Amino acid sequence: MPDAALPFRSRVPSPVDRALSGVETQAADVRRRVNRFVLERALFVIGGALMTGASLLVMLAFVLSRTPYAVTTWLVLTVFAVAALSSLRAALHAWLRKSDAVLRIDHQAALEDRLATLAGAPAAARRSRLWEYLLHDNLRLMPRWEPRRLQPRATPRSVWFFAFSLLAALLMLWLTTRGGRGAAAGLSQGRDEPNASEASQE
Repeated sequence: MPDAALPFRSRVPSPVDRALSGVETQAADVRRRVNRFVLERALFVIGGALMTGASLLVMLAFVLSRTPYAVTTWLVLTVFAVAALSSLRAALHAWLRKSDAVLRIDHQAALEDRLATLAGAPAAARRSRLWEYLLHDNLRLMPRWEPRRLQPRATPRSVWFFAFSLLAALLMLWLTTRGGRGAAAGLSQGRDEPNASEASQE
């Protein structure tokens, strides 16, 4: 009686399956790293623009009257909205979709359509010796498109804009708090002076 495959028996992956799984895992890692970079860039730009606008409004509140300040507020909000929408649009354009990951990796790493051909090959093509050569060629070229090599920067340059905006916001908050304490002390001193003069007259 032949040893028939039972439905609950686990299928042992072949060396080819493990090789293909390694290629797919690395492609997913590249896509994850690229998309994280895109998302961080958008968040840094939006957050930096928000803090810069808020700091500017706090500073102008001390020097502008009511009407010019209202106009300036609407202008700052408009600029922030444009910057936020532009960042989101750029992020959506640069977002690496799963269907485009193989083609982008193939083009950026100069694989000459080797990875795209391997990914698009049907299951029946595995019986061909040419497919084995293609698989081994892709395995040989995998170090060329490692995630850290294909996307070298782990943090976008916009982090400096975000850091500068955060520093400016903290400085403005400190100056505002210090000015408020000084005004409160001056007001308290002004209230104490009449009381002292009244006491001296008595």
